[in-house]
Amino acid sequence: MAPEPLLASADILAQIDKLRKRQFSDPHLADECYLYVLDELEAEVYAQLRELRGKSAEKTFVHALVARLGFDFKRDTPNLAICGW
Repeated sequence: MAPEPLLASADILAQIDKLRKRQFSDPHLADECYLYVLDELEAEVYAQLRELRGKSAEKTFVHALVARLGFDFKRDTPNLAICGW
């Protein structure tokens, strides 16, 4: 299964954009979150889509990864309190 079309779909990119705008009011942090999620999603999807056992649709699986990666970025980003988060 090739994840490239799924990762580049307008639906997935719109979900990442919505997540970053909802999580961060600072436009620089929002942009960093967008890039982080895209980079990590690409790395994780290739590995994890191979492990997908058909319990959920590919799109649902990627949506769950996007949400988790957004939380990971928020948790792992230092000095968010200084940035007004």
